[in-house]
Amino acid sequence: SHLFNGVTERDVIQVVGKNMYYKNTLLTPQQRHGIIEEAKAIKSLAIWNILLDEIKHASNKKLYLNSTTTDDMFFGKAGLWIVDILEKKIDTLSNM
Repeated sequence: SHLFNGVTERDVIQVVGKNMYYKNTLLTPQQRHGIIEEAKAIKSLAIWNILLDEIKHASNKKLYLNSTTTDDMFFGKAGLWIVDILEKKIDTLSNM
């Protein structure tokens, strides 16, 4: 039950044109700039790329080598899906 939450689309960062909203609140230009700079910093961190590779490796290992059930394959794909979400969000924000 601790994993269940009521996070909706209004609770995450949304980019509309040059505007950025978080928790349905328009961010100031300074806040927007800060988030963009933080995304650029995260993208350039060696540890960020190492962790993504670790997750990809573990997910591929689960998916292709250690899966004995459909659930194992599902969780391997889920790990890759999470990496994809993180990479796309960081790329989107860092390229604004």
